[in-house]
Amino acid sequence: MTTQVRRLLRATGFLGAVFLILAVAAVVSAPAASDGTSLLSGRAFADEVIARVAAGTAEGAAASRDDADSLGPIDDDLGRQAADAPPWFEQEVLSLAEAYDLRALDDWSVVGFTMAGEVATVRQWAVASLEERGWALVETGEGATLAGIKEGGTCPWLLLSCTPVGDEVCIVVQVPAP
Repeated sequence: MTTQVRRLLRATGFLGAVFLILAVAAVVSAPAASDGTSLLSGRAFADEVIARVAAGTAEGAAASRDDADSLGPIDDDLGRQAADAPPWFEQEVLSLAEAYDLRALDDWSVVGFTMAGEVATVRQWAVASLEERGWALVETGEGATLAGIKEGGTCPWLLLSCTPVGDEVCIVVQVPAP
């Protein structure tokens, strides 16, 4: 086994342990809704969106359309433009030139966006872009998620997910906060 392969296996094992610890900590400390559902779950988020749209329906068709097009404070807090991205993100992770519906936390540790196209094509583009920037990528075994490690730079690791949504692809990237 070559030194590079051993390093990759050691780094992948380390990342797996870190992700497991983070996942367990998030589940243990996650706040719960009144029905016991985790507020961090996709189900809780979807229920909140449905409740907002339903409340808008009671106020009339125009209000309903406005509520369905915007998530209110969520859009205000997380909505971003590609120009808002810190320089390190596009240099080390992915170009956002083709991205739309861009969402990111203030520290850009979690970034989500949508791209047009087939999931296989978009994923191939993402993998090629990351490998050009020096990332070593491996399948995580959880759906279509990839884990990546890289020596040097602002981001030593990342998680990448590409999910088909209709005729588009939703990409979510998680990196450590710089």
